Amino acid sequence: MRDGFSNGLTQAAVANRRAVFIVSPGGLKERGGIGRMVSNFTRHWDETASGPAYRVIDPWGPRRLIVMPFYFAAALVQILWQALFGRIALLHVNITSWGSVLRKGVIVWLGHWLKIPIVLHLHAGDFLTFYERLPALGKLWTMSVLNRADRLVVLSEGWRRTLAEGLDIDLERLVVLPNAVPGPPEAVLSRRQLAGEGNTEGNPCGILFMGRLEPAKGVPELIDALADPRLASCDWRASLLGAGAIDDYRRQAARLGIEDRLEFAGWRDSAAVERRLAEAQIFVLPSHFEGLSMALLEALAFGLAVVATNVGAAEEIIEDGVSGLLIPVGDHEALVTSLLRLVSDPILRAALQRGARRRFNESFDISTYCRKLERIYDDVLRDRAAGPA
Repeated sequence: MRDGFSNGLTQAAVANRRAVFIVSPGGLKERGGIGRMVSNFTRHWDETASGPAYRVIDPWGPRRLIVMPFYFAAALVQILWQALFGRIALLHVNITSWGSVLRKGVIVWLGHWLKIPIVLHLHAGDFLTFYERLPALGKLWTMSVLNRADRLVVLSEGWRRTLAEGLDIDLERLVVLPNAVPGPPEAVLSRRQLAGEGNTEGNPCGILFMGRLEPAKGVPELIDALADPRLASCDWRASLLGAGAIDDYRRQAARLGIEDRLEFAGWRDSAAVERRLAEAQIFVLPSHFEGLSMALLEALAFGLAVVATNVGAAEEIIEDGVSGLLIPVGDHEALVTSLLRLVSDPILRAALQRGARRRFNESFDISTYCRKLERIYDDVLRDRAAGPA
């Protein structure tokens, strides 16, 4: 837990030395989207000595189902114990869908019972679809959880409208906060500029995918596209970073004759991820659904030419033809054609790389994110202090 509150939070919280308790699966060690986001903004608070005092609570553990109940029970005990001593200013609960709603719902109800202000942060790109598939009792539970939150944070304006209309949630309680990432080291940007950004200097064009290796992320289609004769005849190498069915996809690549051009790197630490981002020229994300992809934002930050499916918040992030190329889900021809354009046309590639960096600087830098998040905390605490209107 880091001490100290920023000036933006209410004086009552400052005086009592209370902290924001951030509930995040896997804590700061989780390499998925939520874990990376929480790590990004807490690291920025630490490095700049700004922001609130905080504690990260892990209700999930190291992704082993057998130990999850113990981590979950420990999280509940921590929250109850700290609340009884008046040490919690606010609960920031990160939630997706399915089992997450059940587990985090218990935490939200505990916080509600303890009269703790709650910010519920929705990360699931398929949340409304998930809700519509639930039985009546599941819908009742889900709505009870959503209705206990002081604010519901969503990742895009489209989500805000969809949830307001689909779940009849008051727009005033729905706040848009797009994900954000730190910018790359200045040395990386300098190297790109000196190299003319799109120029690979005689090396194979580097293509990068980051995410879980599974059909929902479009990995089978990506490997099929890379094996298309039109692309296979070009000079490229691809890295696929992420856990999942690596052996299955390695076999698919071998069957298609491109296994020697693909690297299946598994999960990597942040330094290794940054190295891959710095080395690549093209980022590809052919997902079937997304919220607001952390990997996509990292690609913009590092100035990669992006090819992504038009799902989730992608259309709010990418201006097609300016900061990346958007394609329909599952469209083999569009995926092949877009990758082929970028691999074979360094001028277009360089233009999209510059557009990606501009887009990142405008909207997705971590310092801007932290200021917005602190304002959300501040608004919630102020509303609670003021009491019912």
